[in-house]
Amino acid sequence: KKLNMISCHIGQGVSITAIKNGKSIDTSMEFTPLSGVIMPTRSGNIDPAIPLFLISKGMKPKKVYDMLNKESGILALSGISWDIRKLENLKNNEAKKAIESFCYSIKKYIGAYIAVIGKIDVISFTAGIGENCYIVRKMILKDMEHLGILIDDNKNKKNKTIISSKKSKVKVFVIKTDEERIMVKKLLSFLSQN
Repeated sequence: KKLNMISCHIGQGVSITAIKNGKSIDTSMEFTPLSGVIMPTRSGNIDPAIPLFLISKGMKPKKVYDMLNKESGILALSGISWDIRKLENLKNNEAKKAIESFCYSIKKYIGAYIAVIGKIDVISFTAGIGENCYIVRKMILKDMEHLGILIDDNKNKKNKTIISSKKSKVKVFVIKTDEERIMVKKLLSFLSQN
């Protein structure tokens, strides 16, 4: 369909995609999955001089690469865990700030993509965190009423398929991920053409 949409795939990896008239026009991930928003163990966008600085101080490139991919993001910010389910129940300031930073970085991409797309019809949340963590969805979409995005808290807490309120101008969906099935379908389609 010719929808204007923002897709938020939020799991171990996170990518935000802008879809205009049914076609993807931008995504938060770039050359590698490391770029974009803060992720559970990946840094997301950082100053490009940081890896160079670390290497100049004697850190090996492989160590820098591993640190940015496996020891950064929510894990580094919280100092405890990358798992939001563990962090959201803690009365720990670092855990709280890690979740807030994570949600803030996603919210910035949504705002940027709204500016690029113009009027949006749909925002969707998918993948492990996107499908199951109502607090993250609530924090991301907080204070977006002026954009016509209104959430039904009760539906959001129950992880319903549609979590927007009836008055919302933008439909907000929670969609179960089935990446494996989609990859197999694409592969079979490709093989049948060759």
